[in-house]
Amino acid sequence: MAIVGFPMWLGDWKSWRRKMLEAFEAGFSYVELSLDYPWPLPDHETPKAIVAEAKKLGLDVVFHGCWRDVKLSSPIGCVREASVSYVIDVVEAAGEIYPTYFILHLSTDQAVDQVEGYEDLFVEAAASSLKEVLKAASKVGMEIVIENDPAHFMVTVDQVVSVLERFDDVRFCFDVGHAYAYAARRGRDVDVNELVESWLKALDRKTVGAHVYDCIVRDHWVEEHVTPSEKSQLIQAFVKAARSKPVKLNFITVEAFRKPDGSPARFGELKDIVKLLTDI
Repeated sequence: MAIVGFPMWLGDWKSWRRKMLEAFEAGFSYVELSLDYPWPLPDHETPKAIVAEAKKLGLDVVFHGCWRDVKLSSPIGCVREASVSYVIDVVEAAGEIYPTYFILHLSTDQAVDQVEGYEDLFVEAAASSLKEVLKAASKVGMEIVIENDPAHFMVTVDQVVSVLERFDDVRFCFDVGHAYAYAARRGRDVDVNELVESWLKALDRKTVGAHVYDCIVRDHWVEEHVTPSEKSQLIQAFVKAARSKPVKLNFITVEAFRKPDGSPARFGELKDIVKLLTDI
């Protein structure tokens, strides 16, 4: 049985207590704390306070690693090295607070998906970065979990497999919305069930967690991180595939930030989603 969590950002420093209590009362079991604000500089106290309050409520904690301005798959050496250095700083600081899962993107802004013949450069860059981060994480008891991206690289099953197959002990967090958004932005009809099944089939033994939410398509623009309902196609496809594949999910984050009308997501309105996902 997976535990179901809710997202929180360090930028929520004015409202995180209210949001955490609301999520706790809705039945969520953990908080996924995003460490982009930036952090660990200048704010050390907010993440400590959030983790302490979560523990008081009996909630577990998962960290979503820094990703803004972080390009761990860049083939440009100085860009990649600077990104690795910063990520290691954040991993070490987070490990001092609470050793747990640390979800990480292996990103680049280069147009990998538009030019053929250069993908190996990005695979090598991603693998090199991950190797360095893993070494630092092992010293503080942090488990690095890799998440698929919505654009450029680590966006297809083959790309993710090509990196993760080099690391026996590195596990995967499947962001269903990112996979769907990438496919939809390429201008083709997406068979949601086939899409989700293909990811979980290829990465079933690697997958330890998931991010779920709804997406709204407007022309070629895909709005992600929308509050889902139990009838959402993405939710239904994920539940169906997860139940039929040999996937052992330890955590599922309902990574919703806004309602379909654009207003902020309310965790108290997601009790039915929590129950549905807990029963996978």
